[in-house]
Amino acid sequence: MAGVIVSLMPPEMPVAAQSPTASVSIECDELIPIEVSPGLSGIGTATCTVSNPTVYQEKIDITVNASNLAHSAPGSVTVGPGEDLDFQVTYRAEENMLKQAITSIVNAQVVEMNGAPPPNVAEDDSSIMIDILQFGKCDVQLSEAYVEFDVNVVFEVKLKLFNHGNGNDMIKIGIEDYSLDMLEEAGFVISFPMNSVNMDPQGAPEIVFFNLKTPSTSSSSAVLENGFLTEYFTIDIYAMSDYECKNSGCEKSSVTLTLKLLEYPTEEPQSEESEDVLDVKSDQTMLYASGGGIILLLIFGLFFFRKS
Repeated sequence: MAGVIVSLMPPEMPVAAQSPTASVSIECDELIPIEVSPGLSGIGTATCTVSNPTVYQEKIDITVNASNLAHSAPGSVTVGPGEDLDFQVTYRAEENMLKQAITSIVNAQVVEMNGAPPPNVAEDDSSIMIDILQFGKCDVQLSEAYVEFDVNVVFEVKLKLFNHGNGNDMIKIGIEDYSLDMLEEAGFVISFPMNSVNMDPQGAPEIVFFNLKTPSTSSSSAVLENGFLTEYFTIDIYAMSDYECKNSGCEKSSVTLTLKLLEYPTEEPQSEESEDVLDVKSDQTMLYASGGGIILLLIFGLFFFRKS
């Protein structure tokens, strides 16, 4: 007689009777560069893909954490069963914002399954690195744009340098070649103790000097003005950002110094030849005078003799 085997295992539950499980995943662009130099939008956009691996339609809330950056993204999206959906997260940085890297976290969380609250917590995060790009910009100013100096003196020209960029930069300074050639031809001697300065961004100005020695005498082009031999010179001084030159092209910031050169005119001494001529003329005058006196005496003597 055949035996009867009775299973003590509980029967399997049908699939339809199993509890649904919410699930979601999200992937976003890893790096978003943003330019913040003046005149640009300061906007960067990341694309994110949210996936629903379940057999149910899911409503998914989107939350973005972006530190101090303004941003926009959809508050929620609806994704069909087994489907993916792309959406954009837009970031806006302030103009001139300092160079830095900011991490943004985008969170996706299931809040409904087929219109009902999910039986479990299902969420996922994706990280986006936002790179605030550096730009270079500088300025140079003169303490005095107009100066007057005598010939054969040494003086300092005081400059103020500004780093208006958003990152540490090497600011270069100098005199334009055409100005330098003109000054050297006129007899000036120029010395730049420091031709570049390392500067932090958007801080106090850096004070630098360069030395200028005036010519020992004025040139033939000098004109008499208010009792002085006078000449005018213009000196074009520039500053430029080393970072900008290496990455986007050199754009100089320039300023012009006007210099008035003065020399008191001196009387020219008479030459020996002139003195000799004067001496000769004096001798001739004395000779003529003495000769004339003798003639007059002879005339008076002859007159008295004939009368007597």
